[in-house]
Amino acid sequence: LTSESKAVLNRFYEQLRDNPKLKLKIHGFTDGIGSKEANLRLSANRARSARNYLTYKGIRVDRMQMEVFGEGNPVLANKDEGDDQTDAPENRKWNRRVVLLLVNDFGEAATDDSIE
Repeated sequence: LTSESKAVLNRFYEQLRDNPKLKLKIHGFTDGIGSKEANLRLSANRARSARNYLTYKGIRVDRMQMEVFGEGNPVLANKDEGDDQTDAPENRKWNRRVVLLLVNDFGEAATDDSIE
């Protein structure tokens, strides 16, 4: 994990620590390079790294749910939209990510109003 990633995870840790009824969804993604199987494993590793960090900080595993998407649901196209479909490395970097979502007991996104 990078220091930037740890800073983001620390903010989520504080929210989870201060709001014991909240849970966290952790979604892992990759770019389109590699096989679908390899990308699913890689996205699982990304999500697991975030979960392990928060577990190390003291958040119980049963308050976190991992879901992996591999190369599915890209933020930007992995290839340029033009006729030649050339590789788009600037786009691909945005698809390699972990998305964190605080949720309530019903699995609904927690809003600022629902966080004490």
